[in-house]
Amino acid sequence: MLPISTPLPSETSTEDPIASLRDLLERSRTPPRQEPKATPSPTSERPRSLLGEVIDTHHSELPGYVFVRWSAGSEQVARWLECVRTVVPQRGDRVLLDQPANWPEALVVAMLEPPCPGAIQPPPSEASQTITVPSGQCVRIADARGNSLIEVQGSSQGPVVRLIGDDVDLLVDGKLRLRAEAIELRGGRGGVDIRTDAETVVRGRFIRLN
Repeated sequence: MLPISTPLPSETSTEDPIASLRDLLERSRTPPRQEPKATPSPTSERPRSLLGEVIDTHHSELPGYVFVRWSAGSEQVARWLECVRTVVPQRGDRVLLDQPANWPEALVVAMLEPPCPGAIQPPPSEASQTITVPSGQCVRIADARGNSLIEVQGSSQGPVVRLIGDDVDLLVDGKLRLRAEAIELRGGRGGVDIRTDAETVVRGRFIRLN
């Protein structure tokens, strides 16, 4: 009988050919791993500058913030925004808003100077009319019976508007706003009477009572 040849130890294989074939098929079915796409950061947004108007200057919980309104296309936007340290606007001021690239909201960075009294005003529209009042005279509006209602005249300190009558009512369906650099209210011997059906709020950096 011929001797049976025994395989050498180096030629001995312990791998299962069926399992190896199964692994190969599984690898061919699995799609290659994809790296996650980079999400754009909010800091990549382009900064922009806007022009707004200050509506309110006092926030009970956010000192240094003012309430600003501006136009965004066809819409009106109003928000509380923080001011830079050197900018202290007042109500009615026009302010410049700038949004840094790494900040989620705009900042109030500057104020625009109010128009000078001698500044060139835009020409009136065709529908408007201008009435020139000579010095020392006034324009008077009267009712159908000839009773005077309003007088308007010029003075060295500016225009003077006089409402003629013992009792005058200013009636507005919505909100009445008085805007000026300084407001002074004076009452005579009749006193001053302030009444409201709602809450009364007095706001100011300093409030003096005397």
